Amino acid sequence: MRLTASMPATATNKVVKRVLVHQKYRSDRTGGDPVYVRERHDDAFRLFTAADEQGLEAEFTRSGRARFWDL
Repeated sequence: MRLTASMPATATNKVVKRVLVHQKYRSDRTGGDPVYVRERHDDAFRLFTAADEQGLEAEFTRSGRARFWDL
């Protein structure tokens, strides 16, 4: 879950979903918006940290899917 002050929108105020898909949860693309995650079987959300992001990027690399990290 990501909290943002403004959504990317067209001139007719439709949300541009492809921009959000491209930004994903990466801190270098979300403009400082806080991103929250909830692990399986947890009741509450927690802040997605830089360590979480680094671990996720490493997992992409380990699984041979590093090229998808930059899409």
